[in-house]
Amino acid sequence: MTRRIEYVPKEPPDLLTVVEAAAVLRISLGKAYKGVRKFIATNGKEGIPAERIDKQFRIPRHKLEEYIGAPITWPIPGFHDIPEPPPAKPTRRQRSKSPEPPPDTQPRLFPL
Repeated sequence: MTRRIEYVPKEPPDLLTVVEAAAVLRISLGKAYKGVRKFIATNGKEGIPAERIDKQFRIPRHKLEEYIGAPITWPIPGFHDIPEPPPAKPTRRQRSKSPEPPPDTQPRLFPL
């Protein structure tokens, strides 16, 4: 899954996404969704504490910190690292253009 991260706030948000909670807990995204659904299905007795907002799940930061027993590290190491984008591939037009010929190193017999 690719993430487009342009700005990482200095303080963690009050509501985390399931993807962010999975990164904090260092579990797979599937296990995170399974834990969130279990919490909703058992009315908060088991699973990862979450709230349903419209059609999305959000994990309150303070409940997640209680769940793990420690404050979360922010920004999430490895999650909020913004890698350099790979160099762009040349387009067909750029590939079809012949490179500039090297300057002549020998004098021409017939000047142009």
